[in-house]
Amino acid sequence: QLKVNFCFIALVVAVIITPMLMLGSAKDFWQTALVALCSTSAAVILMIVGIIHDWGPCIAEVDFPSVVFNQFFLSYGTIMFAFGGHSAFPSFQHDMKNPRDFHKSSLAAYVVMMILYLPVSVLGYLVYGGSQGGTIITSLQLTWVQQTVNVLITVHVIFAQVLICSPLSLQIEELCRVPNQFGIRRVILRLIIVLCVLFTALSIPKFGAILDL
Repeated sequence: QLKVNFCFIALVVAVIITPMLMLGSAKDFWQTALVALCSTSAAVILMIVGIIHDWGPCIAEVDFPSVVFNQFFLSYGTIMFAFGGHSAFPSFQHDMKNPRDFHKSSLAAYVVMMILYLPVSVLGYLVYGGSQGGTIITSLQLTWVQQTVNVLITVHVIFAQVLICSPLSLQIEELCRVPNQFGIRRVILRLIIVLCVLFTALSIPKFGAILDL
């Protein structure tokens, strides 16, 4: 079984996303959003396949924990984390050919997210119940499905990170009066941002407790 150190993975991811972060705004790398969506969709399909495969042996022994209202507040942070891309919405709207149509794209995005999230969450709870950990992926019994889903989610995170970091980079560049074009000042500033993100990831590798806040 191949085991790779988390620090090494974080470093590799930082190296991969750095060249893409040197581009301008989201309109310059809109393809990353498409790749992220496709990888997530493929991961969802595979998870549903894995859950259905586990239905027979798991459903007979599934245990549903008691519902505790206070737990909702702990889970709320994790739920909202799934919508963490909202901070980039103004930048996306600005880059649109017709910004007035942003409400249409926003509505479509929510519909797609609901289609992706609901089947996995509902089926996962019905099949695994309280036995699942922080993610349904670890509960999947088919090893190849679990590993493939991990790869697909990693691809999604890599490309989504580029989209999320872009508005932050642009705003910091504006505050620092960095020209809105490719140049040495942009490279230095965005490298610093990548290093800060990498430092945070290495310092706090598990965000579960923080999300619960």
